[in-house]
Amino acid sequence: MTISKTQNYHPKPGKQELITRQEQATAHHEAGHAFAGWHFRYKVKKVTIVSKGDSDGYVVTKTGLHHQPLETTKASGSQIGRLHEKVVYLMAGHAAQRRFSPGSIRSHHASSDNHAADRLLSGLHSADEMPHVLRYLEVKARQLVELPVHWVVIQHLAGSLLKYRTMTGQQVADAICEGFARYLQQQNASCQVPGTISIPSLATPNTPPPLGNAAPGIKVVITPVQPIATPLPVT
Repeated sequence: MTISKTQNYHPKPGKQELITRQEQATAHHEAGHAFAGWHFRYKVKKVTIVSKGDSDGYVVTKTGLHHQPLETTKASGSQIGRLHEKVVYLMAGHAAQRRFSPGSIRSHHASSDNHAADRLLSGLHSADEMPHVLRYLEVKARQLVELPVHWVVIQHLAGSLLKYRTMTGQQVADAICEGFARYLQQQNASCQVPGTISIPSLATPNTPPPLGNAAPGIKVVITPVQPIATPLPVT
């Protein structure tokens, strides 16, 4: 079980507008985590932006991965790739929040996510490698959330979080489907081929994302791009 949390940020008293903006930023942060979890086929069980303890919100997922770090000599290429995906998942919340509102970022917001990422990677990469690996995976997380179709979905999911405050895994999946449908509607006017919409996706052609209630009679073409997390060489 994995819990990704956003650390509390308390604006100055009387700054109601800032509180509202921060709630929006928190919703995008958690939506980034939830979308990345869905994207990597983790089981997203719960997402909330209800404050609890030192957290403004959190996502509960079941990744199917062991939490203890792997030793370099015992890790297969597949295991390394999956752990890199796990780190991208941990970084996706911060990336989505920064994409939405760079000014809302505080150094402590991603502290629990960064700690978990360091713990996962520490057995795979040397101290000299770690800064480069982290930068590489940060770029991958940013690419994941900033892909136009993904960003539309994350924004829609964040809006649902602001409305419901807490969502079950099924509600998250439904909101993601609705987000893809919204993207289809936005792109419908710019179809190059009548009745066809091409969606760039990080999924493979055989595993397209669910498209919810796409308009009837519209053919959807999934255009694969480079996978998010590919294993780095381990020395």
